[in-house]
Amino acid sequence: MRAPVVLGHRGAPQDRVENTLDSFAWALACGAAGIECDLRLAADGEVVVFHDHDLQRLAGRAERVDELDWPALAQVELRAGGRIPRLVDLLAAWPAAAWLDLELKAGGEALARAVVATVAARQRSFVSSFDPSLLQAVASTGWSGQRWLLLELSPSADPREHLDRAVALGVAGVIVPAVTASSQAVEQYAAANLGMGVWGARDDEHERQLATCGLRWLITDRPRAGL
Repeated sequence: MRAPVVLGHRGAPQDRVENTLDSFAWALACGAAGIECDLRLAADGEVVVFHDHDLQRLAGRAERVDELDWPALAQVELRAGGRIPRLVDLLAAWPAAAWLDLELKAGGEALARAVVATVAARQRSFVSSFDPSLLQAVASTGWSGQRWLLLELSPSADPREHLDRAVALGVAGVIVPAVTASSQAVEQYAAANLGMGVWGARDDEHERQLATCGLRWLITDRPRAGL
């Protein structure tokens, strides 16, 4: 059974400021095969790499990201250091051999079209989202890359209950909270030609256990090689 591909969640957030180029580079230096990042639209349609809808948590400012155009966002200083990058900045700095999980946060069809146009035919890239309509919008562009459905599940939930939904969406698989994953769920998804990834493992030991379940992706705040 192959080991999962390890992706740094927003880079390496325990050591660097999340979703910054420094954080992404450090995730690779720690041994990750790639990173997960969050994408949303600025007011002028630029695709920026930022998780929250506003700047409060990371920059101490109340503005929404979609209220500011890129020149204004480029000047924002994050409280713990660093600046907000654009997707084009990430792609320019990113090694061709490293994976990119491009999570679509908010922006509707405009975000889907902008991301697809920016990423184009880059290999080792896929999109993910909690919002099925965003995944459908990506599909409507004709993009040939993979789409993965993110599921926000309670700790007692079983991902197998969402199998039919994933099949109907035509996605490559689902990415679920680590506490809900099991080898049985992975096997049932595999029988439907779908994969499974996880995020949010409790600790290193939990990640080592998950690495034996047949998962495709292991998205971690503690990126490193040799799980």
